[in-house]
Amino acid sequence: MIPNHSFPRFSPLRPRRGIAAVWALVVLAVLTVVIGVITWQSVTGFRRADHRQAQLQALWLARSGVELAAARLLANPAGYTGETLELIPRSQVRIEV
Repeated sequence: MIPNHSFPRFSPLRPRRGIAAVWALVVLAVLTVVIGVITWQSVTGFRRADHRQAQLQALWLARSGVELAAARLLANPAGYTGETLELIPRSQVRIEV
């Protein structure tokens, strides 16, 4: 009797399917980590930008308060004791002399 070689008992594709599934999981895991890192960096960057903007706004508000106080003191040195202003919305500049 001649053995039938046209249909092998063990298919050579079976191990490759398992390897392909493992590779797909590895690729998905790496992509998940990369997307997570990019998202974290983006959120951190936005927070830093907001913080920097708040710092610059506070600096310029302080400078404007000093300039305003100097102008008021030059105009009336004896009568000016200070004031509280809202130069921009949700801000407060308090001048005390």
